[in-house]
Amino acid sequence: METTSATYQDLKGNVRGFLCGYFQSDKAFTYLTGHSDLGWTRKQIDRDQFKDWCTLYYESYVESVLDIRRTDSNKSKTGGSHIYNKISYFVNDLSVPFRLKMNEFADNTATYTFILNKIHIFNFPYNFVLFAIEVEAQDIPLDRSSKMLLSLREVSRYSEYRENKTAEAYLNAIEPLLDIYRCSNGSDGYNGLVMTGGKFKLFQIVTCNDCLGDDLLFDLGFLNRIGTAHNPSDINCPSENYYNSIIAENSMSIFNNWKILALFDTFTVLGQGNGFSADWWSENYFRMVYIHSLFQKFLLFDLNQKFRTLSKSSEMRQLTDEMKEKEKYYAFPAISYNFLPQMIYEKINFGLGVDKEREELHKYIEQENLRQRESSDRKLSKAVLCLTIFAISSAIYDLVSLIRDWAGIEIPSCGHKIIVSAVVLFFIAILCLVYIINIRNNK
Repeated sequence: METTSATYQDLKGNVRGFLCGYFQSDKAFTYLTGHSDLGWTRKQIDRDQFKDWCTLYYESYVESVLDIRRTDSNKSKTGGSHIYNKISYFVNDLSVPFRLKMNEFADNTATYTFILNKIHIFNFPYNFVLFAIEVEAQDIPLDRSSKMLLSLREVSRYSEYRENKTAEAYLNAIEPLLDIYRCSNGSDGYNGLVMTGGKFKLFQIVTCNDCLGDDLLFDLGFLNRIGTAHNPSDINCPSENYYNSIIAENSMSIFNNWKILALFDTFTVLGQGNGFSADWWSENYFRMVYIHSLFQKFLLFDLNQKFRTLSKSSEMRQLTDEMKEKEKYYAFPAISYNFLPQMIYEKINFGLGVDKEREELHKYIEQENLRQRESSDRKLSKAVLCLTIFAISSAIYDLVSLIRDWAGIEIPSCGHKIIVSAVVLFFIAILCLVYIINIRNNK
């Protein structure tokens, strides 16, 4: 069912959003296990649940993303147990209602109550701590929910929100998350929660029984005012070419009760009907797929940062080995026996640019390794040239001395030196000329 632009702003629905970020810490797990009194609960799956997941996803993939209760008898069979054993998952159930009070919300957004349901913590290998702040609103105008999520995504404004008392209940509720960051990094402030820019990534599930149109999907995905997609008077209205390319390349619909839009900053699920379940999408695709893809993206960001700052060839070789190891355990071209999880996985990675960034990083690292090898070869060539000149000089001197002695020629010491020097200089000139020509041909 399509709806006209004029009526889009009246659409209501249920919205669940996961605001995602990460930081690095080697202390988060210890802190979380020692603070169950603050509401943190570890959520592990047992061996039977693991086997159930393995009927849908590849075993190695399940091990790479879920917190599995392990014993000595059920260690990983994939060879990555020493890596995957570092995975842990904690949840803090909060159910805190909150409202936003902002000038841009003069149209009564403050009258709508949102719920901060949970904070999810995903400890991954290499000291990566991913988190998701889960918020929800029921029967809310979708125009208001988009504004709410747009504001909550802007971490760079959280200090301003705190000062202006814009979202007091919300900011107080996420203090347990900040406590983990503080104990890990010894610093305060909200900006450290996002190491890639100034805003959270967003995974949102929107249930709207009145509309399942591409215009609505586009506006929700970009967190625009509802009705913007084909409203030329709105400054954020996209060009027709851009709109068509986004819908063609970044959206997907397999069944008639849902559509998805995978963008760089947001992943949006728009569904309707009794057969659509936000809980199912949360468990099967947020928890199992989106978080895994985000971790890949954050790993690549970290590798990119290191690549830009390294200069020594030994450091580049170490970075290459590090990248190969991380790809071995986390770069999965295929994850599932079923077509749907695989298609959604590929679409999420496409939106985040995971595969493209990995390919580009491979290319840059290989180019840098080649440049450093060529530089080393040139230094070696210079050293060999010097040794060659020394050896030839010595040989020429000995040869001239041998000829003089054999022929019985008496050459004054000064004359002997002049002859030897002339011959040596001639050979040096020839070697230098050959070396210069070789260098130019290799450029």
